[in-house]
Amino acid sequence: MMQKVAAVYCVYENSGFLAESVRRVYPLMDKILFLLNFKPWNGEGDYKIVEQTYSDILKMYDPHHKIEVVSGYWKSEAEQRNFGLKRCREQGIQWNFIIDDDEMYNYADLKNQLHERVFKQDFSVYLSPHQVYWKDTKHCISNTVAALPSFASTEQDLLYFNEARAIITRGKWYTFFPQDLICHHYSYVRSDESMLRKIRTFSHADPSMESWYKDVWLKWNEEMENLHPNQSNTASFKKAISIDKSNYQLESCDIYPDSELEKLLKKIECFKTSFDLNWLKWFEPTKHLIDTVFNLIYLQAKSENINILELGTNQGQLYYTMCEALLKSGSNSKISSYSEHPLKETNKTYQNFSKSVLGFDEQYDLIHVVRETNQTDLRVALSKLKKGGLLLISNTQEDNKNFFNEYKKNKSYFEFKEGNGFAIVQELM
Repeated sequence: MMQKVAAVYCVYENSGFLAESVRRVYPLMDKILFLLNFKPWNGEGDYKIVEQTYSDILKMYDPHHKIEVVSGYWKSEAEQRNFGLKRCREQGIQWNFIIDDDEMYNYADLKNQLHERVFKQDFSVYLSPHQVYWKDTKHCISNTVAALPSFASTEQDLLYFNEARAIITRGKWYTFFPQDLICHHYSYVRSDESMLRKIRTFSHADPSMESWYKDVWLKWNEEMENLHPNQSNTASFKKAISIDKSNYQLESCDIYPDSELEKLLKKIECFKTSFDLNWLKWFEPTKHLIDTVFNLIYLQAKSENINILELGTNQGQLYYTMCEALLKSGSNSKISSYSEHPLKETNKTYQNFSKSVLGFDEQYDLIHVVRETNQTDLRVALSKLKKGGLLLISNTQEDNKNFFNEYKKNKSYFEFKEGNGFAIVQELM
């Protein structure tokens, strides 16, 4: 039986990182479950905060309709997490991925440990060490802190949360080595106001933290030591160092929240074309992309005239999809094809705006890399991509895998993993 996993977020107030946290794990999850609490676990609630958190969730890009929101009141963290465990079990999901809105993971590491260890080995709870960031994303605590549960089996009566995130189980435990999987924890990446609100409302709230806030948080400098809010447990937060000195680096996110690419993908998702595209869906590995690529090009061309370059060719299916989108848009956009093996003949229907070229003498709004391409040609073509332009990459799981993995760094991107893989990458502005 194929095992399923759900990311379960217990939320009240969005720390500001919720969308990024979700984007990093979204492709690996079968469900994203938000348990939206009407009140914090401690202190008084504010319905405006809950409304804002709910609004933030609704804005998230959810192409595969994985997101579910359950609202209610849970008086403790353990109660809320046990509800999530039960909810997963009722929906036939074998693993509860325990994650907070300020926790980040590297996609490749998470994928590897999930498929090669969690799904295959006989443990009921998996724990991940945490690298805690301090004040901003440029500083972190010098030592990794104690590992916390990250995956919990949903098997009936096997385990339960008894206090906060702590688990009681009759099964076996496994702790990941930090080089295999580490949680990048943004819990302390906050403004002064946000930190004060946090220490008054989260599950470990304690009046003594008020003095820590005044004496440590507000007065911190890079020479200060013993930073933990629990001043009897200072060894766990020895000192804050520059993130460049850490052994564990957080990779760039795919779609950065509120980025132009995220907004574009949401438009594509919501746009329902009335055009018949079935005649383009003859090549099975690319069939699932036709509507997405058509909508992307159509919406872009409707907005403004665009200049497209197809670099390399394969079956010509996506090329003709883009041609059809430009035709239906009624714009003055154009598309060029550059390849050592050009299409035999450009369809006469598109000849007014489609042509084959022998070089790159223009600036392009969008470039489509179809197959493994001569590196010299690739470099020259990419130098012609406008700032903020889009790069479409086919075969990201095969021919262009290495190129895609290298090019996407520090950019906003989204990969469709169906078929041979297909990605949209946005050049930085």
